[in-house]
Amino acid sequence: MAIVKMSKLRLLGLKKQQNKILAALQQTKSIELKKTEDFDFLASGTDIHNDEDLNEKLSRLTSAIHILEEAEKQSALQKTEGEKPQKVKKPLFSVRSSISFNQFKMITENEYEIFSAVSELESCSEKLLLFKNEISKHESIIEQIKNFSEIDVPLNMFKDTANTKIMLCTLPAEFEKPLTEFFEKQQRVIIQKYKGIGQVVFVLICTKEDYTAFSEKLTQLSFSRIFFDYDKTPSELINTHKQQIEYIKEQRAALLGKIMRHKPMLSDIKLLYDYYNIAVYTKEQKKNFKSSASTFILEAFVPEESIEAVQQTLKKETPNILIEFSEINEQDNPPTYVRNNALVKPFEAVTDMYSPPSHNDRDPNLYAGIFFFIFFGIMLSDAGYGLVLAIVCFFLLKKFSMEDATRKVITVIALGGISTLLWGTVFGGWFGIDLAVAADNGSALAAFLNSLKWFNPLEEPLLMMALCLGLGVFQILFGLGLKGADLIKKGKTLDALMDVGSWYLLFIGIGLMALGSFSKSLPEIGKYVAISGLVLLVLTQGREKKGIFAKIGKGFTSLYGIVGYIGDIISYSRLFGLGLASGVVGLIMNTLANLMLGTWYLALFGVIVLIVGHGFNIGINVLGAYVHNSRLQYVEFFSRFYTGGGRTFVPYGSKLKYHIVK
Repeated sequence: MAIVKMSKLRLLGLKKQQNKILAALQQTKSIELKKTEDFDFLASGTDIHNDEDLNEKLSRLTSAIHILEEAEKQSALQKTEGEKPQKVKKPLFSVRSSISFNQFKMITENEYEIFSAVSELESCSEKLLLFKNEISKHESIIEQIKNFSEIDVPLNMFKDTANTKIMLCTLPAEFEKPLTEFFEKQQRVIIQKYKGIGQVVFVLICTKEDYTAFSEKLTQLSFSRIFFDYDKTPSELINTHKQQIEYIKEQRAALLGKIMRHKPMLSDIKLLYDYYNIAVYTKEQKKNFKSSASTFILEAFVPEESIEAVQQTLKKETPNILIEFSEINEQDNPPTYVRNNALVKPFEAVTDMYSPPSHNDRDPNLYAGIFFFIFFGIMLSDAGYGLVLAIVCFFLLKKFSMEDATRKVITVIALGGISTLLWGTVFGGWFGIDLAVAADNGSALAAFLNSLKWFNPLEEPLLMMALCLGLGVFQILFGLGLKGADLIKKGKTLDALMDVGSWYLLFIGIGLMALGSFSKSLPEIGKYVAISGLVLLVLTQGREKKGIFAKIGKGFTSLYGIVGYIGDIISYSRLFGLGLASGVVGLIMNTLANLMLGTWYLALFGVIVLIVGHGFNIGINVLGAYVHNSRLQYVEFFSRFYTGGGRTFVPYGSKLKYHIVK
């Protein structure tokens, strides 16, 4: 459980073998390319790839993948007569396909066939777009004329004659009454009203002279004249356009079927996408090489444990090379490769959310994992919840394939379920049930579980608070101890004594003073120990300042750090708050269910309340336990000893979107 030491690889090879050498390096899965330093007398690397533009290929492959995936969704939702639309089944967890390196390397042999399929998919996609536009056009016409569907004459008949106005009009529904009242007073006007959606639709026939007289009134009523140049009635038009839409949908369905015939090619298209994605990355990396007319030099980071394997692979695949391994320096900015066992590895997900360790940092995952495990159980605090959580998470891990990052998070929660089971047992928490009452009612199981109980946090909240704050003090002091160990390891023993030992003296002294109920002499001893810590802080924390007054002044201001420590210790009260919250909510759910005992239908509803209530309680408190637990690690613990700021080692050729090369 440590950070693996990195070395620097420098390789000199023939430029004509460059692609073969890079393929061998990718196959090792143990190197990360870097910019080649020194060799200023050589030119920067150039790309010798003579294929068509890789970015264009990637764009076409991306488009083909999207076309196939969208066609699959549309085909599944396509509703035919007598059938219900099917839903596209998706896996619970997204996971990339595993392939061998040979499969990855050989995919270009099918490139012509793949791009032939891509071209056909692109052509089909263009036709689908045309169909979509045609359907939209027909639907738009239907939308325009559906308000006039009661009219039973062709719409182009509403045209003026030499002396007469024959108009198809609309106005807002709220003006229907004023319109009716107005035209009831007119003598030489014919008006026919029809039902409209949110509007009044009417046909107006009058002389042009009369129209001039009352046009101002119509304008006040927000009237609009509608012009259509259709030689059919609205109903005939609607039916015609609906038939056109159905015909286009049939053509679209046939085209979707044509696209879906290429579905078996999707895996190859995705694999070729990943291949060219790496090719684009390689093309950019080649610019970081140094080269002459016939040779090139590259540099890379290699974990020391992989040096021999890298050497063997390179010599086997490309013997005409010179390779050299050397120690890295700070200017190299190496990545970090962390190796942990199966129990600690999942907690890398927690640490990496904060920041991966740098190459010369301490790996915090073991310590953070232990505290995260302990705190998770206290925050959830119900053994029944922990049992459910552990069973569900371990079932998911066993049953489903998932990406490494997802597996880590699920494993952390599963281990949190075990911690909750342990802490819930000593707290006597089992789905919010009062074990003492259940034992008095004759339950042997409740009596046994109650005998395992240390104390009930709801009955003894002060003891629960003391436990939580005590664990907080221990974690903070442990973090300080790690800082001291790191300083000693670097040969800074005196700094460890002054910057860590002085705080230890202060906290130990305060702790002894708090134990007065156990011994009368302990507070007196604790007082002098605490004073020693304070004096040491005042005398040493300003040692880098110049002048005696500046040193002492800095020492006194460092005592303000006590306030920070107090605030950090109080932060651990969130363990207390969340632990009690899950117990209280569980108790409330049980009380509500008990109130519904009586008739069978109320009892059934009570069962639903129990399931939903406890399910919600588990879900919300798991989220709270994960988030607040992480915060305690990041703020209160890591701030004592952990720098972070590193970047994770990413082997060349491993960043694939759809596949994992085994």
